Amino acid sequence: MKTRIVGIVAAALWMCAHAQAQSDARATFQELYSRIDAAVAAKDQPAIDRLMGDGAVVHLGPFNLSLRVAIGSETKVAGLSRRSKVKTAQVEEKRAVVTVDVIYTVESGGGKKENRTTSRDTWERTGSAWVCRESERTGGESKIRPTGMEEAKPVVAELKARAVKLATLESGASSDDLEAFGKAVGDARIVALGEATHGTWEFYQLKRRLIEYLVRRKGFTVVAFEHNWPDTDEADRYVKTEGAPRPKDGMLDVMEWMRAENRAGRKLTWTGFDMQGAGAAADLAVAFLKRIAPEAAAAAETAYSAARKIDGDHTNIFLPGASEAAKGAERILAEFDRHKSEWTAKSSAAEWRNARHAAATVVAAAAMRVEANGLKYRDRMMAKNVEWLADEAFPGEKIILWAHNGHLWSNAEDMGGWLRERFGSAYYVVGTAFRGGQVSGYGVEGNQNKDKGSWPVAPAPEGSGDAILSAAGLPLFFLDLRSVPQDGALGAWLAAEHRFNHVGGVVMIGKENMVETSLRVSYDGLVFVEESHGAKPQG
Repeated sequence: MKTRIVGIVAAALWMCAHAQAQSDARATFQELYSRIDAAVAAKDQPAIDRLMGDGAVVHLGPFNLSLRVAIGSETKVAGLSRRSKVKTAQVEEKRAVVTVDVIYTVESGGGKKENRTTSRDTWERTGSAWVCRESERTGGESKIRPTGMEEAKPVVAELKARAVKLATLESGASSDDLEAFGKAVGDARIVALGEATHGTWEFYQLKRRLIEYLVRRKGFTVVAFEHNWPDTDEADRYVKTEGAPRPKDGMLDVMEWMRAENRAGRKLTWTGFDMQGAGAAADLAVAFLKRIAPEAAAAAETAYSAARKIDGDHTNIFLPGASEAAKGAERILAEFDRHKSEWTAKSSAAEWRNARHAAATVVAAAAMRVEANGLKYRDRMMAKNVEWLADEAFPGEKIILWAHNGHLWSNAEDMGGWLRERFGSAYYVVGTAFRGGQVSGYGVEGNQNKDKGSWPVAPAPEGSGDAILSAAGLPLFFLDLRSVPQDGALGAWLAAEHRFNHVGGVVMIGKENMVETSLRVSYDGLVFVEESHGAKPQG
C-alpha cells in the first residue's frame, strides 16, 4: 500500500514538473516569437536574420525557401502586422519543436483583414541562444468574411445578366460566343491568358481556343509562354520551318495548329519570357561568341560554369553560390555592351540583340537564386523580358501571354503589375477561376510529398469568391470586368477581396488551396469553369 502511494505521489510530482517545464518552454519561445513579430513591425531584417539559423528553410512541398527571405518579405507588405501565439513547445536537449499560430493583420484603405496560419517549427540551441532551423505550415484560416446568402442575391442576379455563356472549350468551333471577349479586348496590344492552376485541362483547352480567336480575328502574331526564352527555339523552328524536327514533348497540338497556320500564310511566333534556367541561354551566348569573338567565348564558358551548376538544384529556391555566379555572368553581359558596334558588324543587329538577351538571361537566372533579391525578382525579370519582346524582338506586333494568374494579375510587385504600369490599358489580362475538382501537380498530403499526379482539391467553401461565381449557374462563362459598373452590387463585390482557388506547382491534397484577391484589381476579364480535371500529358 505504501509503495502504491509513493508511486502515485511520484507520478503526480512528475506530471507537475512536466507541466511546469512545458509552461516554461512555451514562455521561452513565446518571447522569441514576440521578437520576430517586433522585428517585422520595425522592418528590421538583421534582427530577423539573428533569430533564423544559417540555411534555415520553410518547406513548400518538394521545395525549400529561405526562412529569412520568407519572413523578411512580410516587412514589404504595407500595413501588415503579426501576432504569434505558441501552442506547444517540446524541448529535447538542444532541439525544440514548436507549434505556433500567427495572426496576420493588413490594414489598407480604411479596411482591415486578418488571416491565421499554423506552423510546426524546429529550433536549435547554439550556445545560449535558440535559432529557428526549419518551418512547415500545417494549417490556416482566412478571416475574410464570406459573402452571406442575402448579400449574394443581387450580386448573383447581376452576374447572371452580365456573364456571357461560352458554348464550348473545343478549338475549331464557331467563335460566335467569343464576340464579347473580342469586344472586351478591343485594341489591346498584349492579351494575357491566366490560369488558376498549371494543371487544369479546361484552362489549357480554353487558352488554345482563345489563341485561335485572337490570331484569326484580332491579328495577334506572337504567343509567349511561361517558359525559358531560349528553350522555346526548337518549338519556334518547328512552327515556322518545313522539315524542322518535331519537339518530343510540350503543347504539341498548339504547335501543330500554329504550324498549319504558318503554312497557310500567317507568320506566327512561339516564344517565352521566363528565365529560370541558365543552360540554354549560356549555350546561345557562347555559340555567338565562338563565331565572332573566340577569346570572349572562352571567358564566357568559364564565367557561366557556376551558373550552369546552380541550375541542377531544383529543391532549394535560394543558393549560397548564386551571387558569385551572377557577378561572373554580369561581366560577360558588360562585354556585349562594350563591343556592341564591333560584334554587330561581324554578325547582324538581330543576332547581337538575341545573343545579348541570352547573356542577360544567364544573369537573371543566377540572380533569381540570390537570397537578397527576394521572391519577386523573377516577376520583375519576366516583365522586363515581355518588354524586350514588345520593344525589340517584335516591335509593332500583338502579343499573347500564357502564364499563371499569379504572374499575370495586376498586383503591384507581380509581373502583371509591372506590365500594367508600362502598357496601361493596352494590357488586357484574363484571369480564370474554378469551383473544385482535380488538379495536376506535385501532391502534398500532410507532411508527405506524393510526386506528380492528378490530385483532388477541396471545393471552394460557401460564400467564397468561387462559390458566388458558381451560383450564377453557368458552368462556363466570360465576364468583362472593365464594363461592370462600379456602383452596382456586382461592381462592389468585384472590388472587394474574396477567396479563390489558386494552385501553383504544389497541390495540397484534399485541402483548400486558396488565395485572397479582388477580381477588379487583379484582372480585366474573367473566365469561370465549374469543375477542374487534371491536365493530360502531351507527347
